[in-house]
Amino acid sequence: MFSHRRPQDSATGNKNQKTNDEDEIKDLLKATPSTQSEFWPYLVKHLANNKYHDKQYPFSELQNERIVVLELGFQSNGMLVRAKIARSSGDSELDAAAIRSAYAANPFEPPPSSDRAFDYNYLVQIIYSPKKPESDG
Repeated sequence: MFSHRRPQDSATGNKNQKTNDEDEIKDLLKATPSTQSEFWPYLVKHLANNKYHDKQYPFSELQNERIVVLELGFQSNGMLVRAKIARSSGDSELDAAAIRSAYAANPFEPPPSSDRAFDYNYLVQIIYSPKKPESDG
């Protein structure tokens, strides 16, 4: 249901033609220094915890993969103080659910002090995929 990719990872291993949207998201993330932070993998993993997403949106109704890019702002102690949409999924309810999920994931570990260089602001790509039907066998 939820996954992530580092910006450089999304360019490898995918033999299908990239859409303009995917390329735009990849470029957006690559241009953001926070994706190279040692805090970024932790942040993505913490946000990926399904308990923050399951109650926020009717995922059983999701028909197509949707990608949301969140801009998250933290205090130096790890408290999330701002979550906003940097790039919409095209579904305003899903976008709002992604923001609620980010706030529900508080508290976070404190980011490294070196991340003060970009004011503890991070862009995170969240990929929501339709649930696959369960097989009977």
